[in-house]
Amino acid sequence: MFSRQWRGGAQWHETASINRNACDGSATHCKGGTSGVILVSIQLAKVMRFYRAVPAAILFTLLACSHRTQVAPGLSWDAKSATFRWWAGEVKLPIGCTYYADQGTDTDQGHFTSTDGALIVRYDIGGYAGAYASHKGASLFKERLVDGARVWTAKREEPYRKDGHAVLVAVTFPDSGCANFFLRSSNPEDAAIIESVAKSFRPKGVWRVKSYPLCQADR
Repeated sequence: MFSRQWRGGAQWHETASINRNACDGSATHCKGGTSGVILVSIQLAKVMRFYRAVPAAILFTLLACSHRTQVAPGLSWDAKSATFRWWAGEVKLPIGCTYYADQGTDTDQGHFTSTDGALIVRYDIGGYAGAYASHKGASLFKERLVDGARVWTAKREEPYRKDGHAVLVAVTFPDSGCANFFLRSSNPEDAAIIESVAKSFRPKGVWRVKSYPLCQADR
């Protein structure tokens, strides 16, 4: 019979009563009488803590990875063609971009990174996102129509980190779910990426929802 007793620290002590008939006579723990007693000290507590920690670590890793790749309902990403779709339209990103889904509070957010990681194009989709491409503070603003859906593009200078400025280049599709695609860069040539995204736009119907008061060109 085995009985476990906690003796403090991180060790379990087990006491075993062993019937002498089960011994072969040469075992050193069988000493006279009908039974012998041995104390086996094993550090079960440490082992148990280790194995409890392993599933938690694995779960954390899985959650972190799913956060990077999971696409929200109504959105899809085709890496082969670099096509991003949402419920009201689709655009194309540069081939080779990697897609990451971010956690938005009341809008759908995410970003695409270039192969070298130097360029990041972000998106913010939903009525509460507002219009990133607007007249306000813009050095350049354009509007055009694609199959009846408005497309706004704009540039404006913004503070960049602590020691410089960058240009926010954005395209907003106000009639297509108030979808915004934008980047911040100190390199003027990067603006061509957003221009390309704007030109690739294909709407799915026209969604001029009056309940999007924040998605206005003058805000």
